[in-house]
Amino acid sequence: MKARHHQHFTLLLILLFLLTSLPPNFHSQQIKENTTNFQANEEKITQIMDLITLDLLEEYLSTLVGFAPRATGTYGCQQTADYLKTQFQTNGLEVWVQDYTAFGNRWHPRLYKGQNVEGTIRGTQPESESCIIFNAHYDTVEETWGANDDGSGTAAVLAAAYALSQYEFKHDIKLVGFSGEEFGLLGSQAYAKTIHHQSKDIVVELNADMIGKATSAETGRQMGLSMTEDSTWVPEIFTWVNQTQNMGFSFGLGTTDRDGRGWSDYFSFCEYGYETVSIWQSEGDEYMHSWGDDLTNVNMSYLLNMTRLIAGTLAVLADMEEFPTQIRIRSPSYGGVYFENRLLKQKDCFKALIIDDIWVWAEAIHGEENIDYVEFYRDNRLLGIDEEAPYKYEMERFLIGNHRITVKAYDEEGQLLSTDFHDAFFFNLIRN
Repeated sequence: MKARHHQHFTLLLILLFLLTSLPPNFHSQQIKENTTNFQANEEKITQIMDLITLDLLEEYLSTLVGFAPRATGTYGCQQTADYLKTQFQTNGLEVWVQDYTAFGNRWHPRLYKGQNVEGTIRGTQPESESCIIFNAHYDTVEETWGANDDGSGTAAVLAAAYALSQYEFKHDIKLVGFSGEEFGLLGSQAYAKTIHHQSKDIVVELNADMIGKATSAETGRQMGLSMTEDSTWVPEIFTWVNQTQNMGFSFGLGTTDRDGRGWSDYFSFCEYGYETVSIWQSEGDEYMHSWGDDLTNVNMSYLLNMTRLIAGTLAVLADMEEFPTQIRIRSPSYGGVYFENRLLKQKDCFKALIIDDIWVWAEAIHGEENIDYVEFYRDNRLLGIDEEAPYKYEMERFLIGNHRITVKAYDEEGQLLSTDFHDAFFFNLIRN
């Protein structure tokens, strides 16, 4: 929502932030003791977190504020992209700069040119194609210093890159800075589309947007986590790091609605079916999108603790031997045009167009050995079950209109392991 609202609605957004301490659907609770299969090196995590210091974060954040305003397409935004690239390279990361051109949202109806900057720490397991992503947006609106929105998240990405780059991990870690967020999630949309077409195995994407505002001792020890349906195990990692490192955080938990409108760049990943966890500060920011969002608006001690906890969690994720089961619909694909069960072309959209007959194919990208059977649904109607991989089902004949295809994977005890869905327009006049 934040990224897609016109600036004229800033005062309304401020009011909404002040009326609630966390985004919608959040509730405070203690996360249960770890049940995820992982073994973490506590000493290694402690060392990584200790590398992230107040001086380091202050250097990153003051430099970012010095480039403000960092509106996409401006010189300040380009300077920021160059700074991210330089810092990633200095720390030995493999750097990719993605240039993109995109049309803004309805409140910003014009073409924008921007860059996404990705730094990758390569994993040590050559057979692993899994990666963890941590990102923030470095752009701002036209008239702000952007210290908290989202200099705080970008500084955290830079600090995590610095600390994590000094150690080895089993799986790839991608640290990414996006532009174009304030004008409609433009950069993250271009990035998510590209990695989807490359069939990247993203275990989970972590998004940090405004993580530096805390004005009391209570809010200074609170973190908001909002997650998609198959990433509910990730907060277990956060709470394990929190407990073993004596961070003293409490958590507000919420769910991410894939059918809703996104608060930030995480939503671009949601639209392509990836699992995400969004990290939020625990109170509103009345200076968002204004010149009041300067360095004095950021609680540096709070930002330090937030960044350390994120970096520790990334370290655990990147060293996991196994990941929880994830089922994905491979065909029909997002935006695919199909005729007689054959892919004709790939459109630049999310809804598939299916003419005539189609088979739905689902694949487990993690934990296939845990799956006992997969259910196939059209809208909320169970169509059939497949008990053997590759999991597939032929869709109904004589089907016209917009429908949702859903797959659900279960273990032998009937416990739901993972789910995925695609929307499509069907035009099938063939009768059985």
